[in-house]
Amino acid sequence: MRKRFFLLLASILFIPGIAVACEVCNPGQAEFFRELTHGLSPRGIIDWILVAVTAVIVVITFIYSLKFLLRPGEKNHDHIKRTILAFENSDH
Repeated sequence: MRKRFFLLLASILFIPGIAVACEVCNPGQAEFFRELTHGLSPRGIIDWILVAVTAVIVVITFIYSLKFLLRPGEKNHDHIKRTILAFENSDH
């Protein structure tokens, strides 16, 4: 299952023509976004501020999701996960 997922991800990201912008969209884009996205690129300073704020939010969210995925930190003995784990280990 995991092998199929990575094959699909690789095919989407690395096949030319799927993950790049079309010829119609390229002239209306800034140099930074050319060949990467469809549609218009940010035009004014407010657009660039919105792009920057969105990028910061995405990076922070990604960091915290990795942090809590790798080290959840629930150490209390009365945490809900202890109830679930105890139920799985019982003879029901």
